[in-house]
Order: sequence, then structure tokens, then C-alpha cells
Amino acid sequence: MKKVLLFVFFCILTWSVDSLIFATDSRQYIECLPNGTYYVTEVEECDSIMFLSNTKTAKKTTKFYNSNGSVVWFVSVSATFSYSNTGSTCVNASVTAGSYDAFWKIISKSSNKRGNIGIANAVAGHYFNNNLLNKYSRSVSISCDRYGNIS
Repeated sequence: MKKVLLFVFFCILTWSVDSLIFATDSRQYIECLPNGTYYVTEVEECDSIMFLSNTKTAKKTTKFYNSNGSVVWFVSVSATFSYSNTGSTCVNASVTAGSYDAFWKIISKSSNKRGNIGIANAVAGHYFNNNLLNKYSRSVSISCDRYGNIS
């Protein structure tokens, strides 16, 4: 009987750890520009609930909306952090950028990490008849403090 109970307990524990490895949290910020366009930035966090893990993965995405309220392009940085009482470090950072509109193209994108900060840079171009009308650049950074707080 003891072995059966131990087996059932082990199965429940395994199921609950597998299904609850990550908890997510999301925050949104809006930046309005004078010409009616605006940026919406969203921060998403994934916490490992493993008790001995002091790592955190987070993503910050900024989307550019035209004056009609349609999203036309985005840039995001995804980063993994390691943190402890003595400080935090950005272990890796990557960039993703793309357009949702045929008149917009990503001209360049890059990512880097510095200390406890992950950074993504992108330049988007607004085109008409294959002629570049405007360039828009955006830098998105995400950081983690020694307590695991993402900003």
C-alpha cells in the first residue's frame, strides 16, 4: 500500500511540475506621437517555478501603429537572465522584427547584451512603388535586477 501511495504521489508531483513549469505575466505601455501614430510595448515574463532556479526569460515587443490604428511593423527582444542576491546577468538576447503591411519592410535588425540588459535594434522602411518614403528606427531594451524583477 505504501508503494502504491508513493507511486501516486510521484505521478501527481510529476504531472503538476510538467504542467506548471512556467507562469507568465504581461504588461503593456502606449506611447502616442503627435502625428497620430503610436507605439505599443508589451513585456512578457516566464518564471521557472523550479525552486533552485534563479533564471528568468522575458520578451519585450514594440509594435508601431499607423494613424488608422493598424499595426504595420514590430521589433522584439527576447532575453534570458540569471540573478542572485549579488546581481544579475543577461545570459543571451535575440531580436525578432517584421512587418504586417506590404508597404513596410525591415531594413536592418540587431541584438546585443550588456551586463543585465538585453537590447534589440531595428530599422523599418515605409515604401511606395518600391521607393523608400521614410525610415523609422526603434531600440527595445529589457533588464532584470538581482531580485528577478523585469523592466
